[in-house]
Amino acid sequence: MNNKIQIDSRLRLADFVATKVSLTAKGGTPQNEEAKPPSNIKINIQSLFPQETPNLFLIKFVISLETENFNLELETISKFISEKEYTDEFKKSPFIKINAPAIAFPFVRSYINTLVSSSGLGTFFLPAINFAKLADEKNSK
Repeated sequence: MNNKIQIDSRLRLADFVATKVSLTAKGGTPQNEEAKPPSNIKINIQSLFPQETPNLFLIKFVISLETENFNLELETISKFISEKEYTDEFKKSPFIKINAPAIAFPFVRSYINTLVSSSGLGTFFLPAINFAKLADEKNSK
């Protein structure tokens, strides 16, 4: 029996959009300095399958973080499309919980870095996430 899920090779990340952004400065960090690491960070990842578009799925990141210099509330949507409709089996696959968020996450990190540094709050890099470990932790709960 073959337990492998067929992933359409024409599946692609079609778009990345920041749908909600709130950046509040608490005090300045010189432009050339690195911002302090977050004292509080929450990241929620959701997968959404719009019924009206069966060949589209969305990965939504909802991020809340607080540093010594700023607070950030951010929501992003990454749109993945395929030439084929997504099956129920695919919707439950590791690709949705691990691979798709891992593909979208660099765009989220880059967006935050650009936003924070362009706002004069120093450079800031969101920590890396091990999506496989995160999925295992969610499954064990």
